Amino acid sequence: MSDWFPATKIDMGSWEYFSVKMRFGDFFDPHDERKDLISFAQDLDKPDLLDDWYQRKLNEGRAKKDIANYLISREDAFFSSVVIACLGDIPEWTPLLPSEEKCKELGIKPEDRDEDHGYIKFNKNQKYFVLDGQHRLFAINHILKDPDLYAQAGDEIFLDQGINVILVTRGDVEDRDKFKQKYRRLFTSLNRYAKSTNKETNIIMDEDDIFAILTRRLIREHPLFSWDGSPDTNPHINIDTKSLSKGSTFYTSLATFYDVNTKLIQIQSNIDAIPGIDQKIYMQNRPDEDLMDEVYQNLRKKWDAIVKLFPEFTDIEYRTNSRDPNAQLDSENHDNVLLRPVGQINLFAELARSLIDRADDENYEEILRPLTTVNWDLRQIPFKHLLLVMKNPEDENPSWVISEGSSSHAKRLRAAYGCLSYLIDDEGRFTKQRLARLKQEVLPHLDNLGQAEKMEWWEDFLSLKAD
Repeated sequence: MSDWFPATKIDMGSWEYFSVKMRFGDFFDPHDERKDLISFAQDLDKPDLLDDWYQRKLNEGRAKKDIANYLISREDAFFSSVVIACLGDIPEWTPLLPSEEKCKELGIKPEDRDEDHGYIKFNKNQKYFVLDGQHRLFAINHILKDPDLYAQAGDEIFLDQGINVILVTRGDVEDRDKFKQKYRRLFTSLNRYAKSTNKETNIIMDEDDIFAILTRRLIREHPLFSWDGSPDTNPHINIDTKSLSKGSTFYTSLATFYDVNTKLIQIQSNIDAIPGIDQKIYMQNRPDEDLMDEVYQNLRKKWDAIVKLFPEFTDIEYRTNSRDPNAQLDSENHDNVLLRPVGQINLFAELARSLIDRADDENYEEILRPLTTVNWDLRQIPFKHLLLVMKNPEDENPSWVISEGSSSHAKRLRAAYGCLSYLIDDEGRFTKQRLARLKQEVLPHLDNLGQAEKMEWWEDFLSLKAD
């Protein structure tokens, strides 16, 4: 296979890119993967920082089944252009100018010939990252490497199938770091807005969303989240999914952490000082670096205070034992609602924001201290029967689950938030009327309790304040 490919050089805005004619067989060798031109996310060296993550996570099942079957079974199968980038050296470019005789035949003046048509060289010693089309290329590679599928696809005929490739490269005077940021922004534009990527990928890749940028920075710099190894093995942050299963070591998930930070940044003082920060459009325009640093330093102070007030958050063993709603109260396992996504986003972050908004300084350790007076065990009042409900109440030994997924979940969360607001209130903000409204809001959602038991639950809740 030649290293040179016919191409057209194109300029658009700050981009210089190439439209390249290639064949399936130019990307991959069906017999020797060492000759492959493209590497996939799982084949690359794992990045040690989220900011060095260059590709979305690959769904191999989708590529091997859906896309590969589409290529083999459809005579009219068609792929749009694949977009790839080279972060290394600028590729060699050789223009191919038509002769004067050909110019005359085409009806153009020789002096009007441009150097935008020619051949570009792919240096196989460099890595090429896929911005758009990773699953399509993986499907092609899967077919080529599977003898049965390769034969079914037509062997050499399949190798010769053509595809257009958009290759984006650094400009002559563009340094690697600036191009990397521009590349990541292009990735977001291609994938986030054309076809939605998952939330975790957006947080990892987005170069405009202040909440994503500062979330990544906290993960890099704050002791609670920092990790020297691959993001895939970070014991503090689950970067794959929002859920946190029983026995996991994570403090939180990337998606939840992003949501919590969004709430902690969107405090009233920031809303007053930074126009639009509470609006979605703000996420699409990268703020000034000095402003982002100022917001970050304030956010960092909040997390420093949170860790001082809740040192157990840093204890991996504690976290591992903290998501068992069916554990006996005297066992080593427990269930801390502050280590649940629903507790972190809808209760803790909201209460923290409320406390901060009522304060007139930035002594966050003192501002947030009332949160330490709450018993955050999900198996105890005010969470039991309100957020933690019986899954099969008719069973002799029913299991307990969080009410997520139920039609009443949002109302239950509001009631739980009200209960917690009452428990941490030391300013007399809860009048008798407000407390009566809270009672009316809570009691209907106390599942599997009779009226007398609901009243007993309420009295036990009130006694928490007295204690």
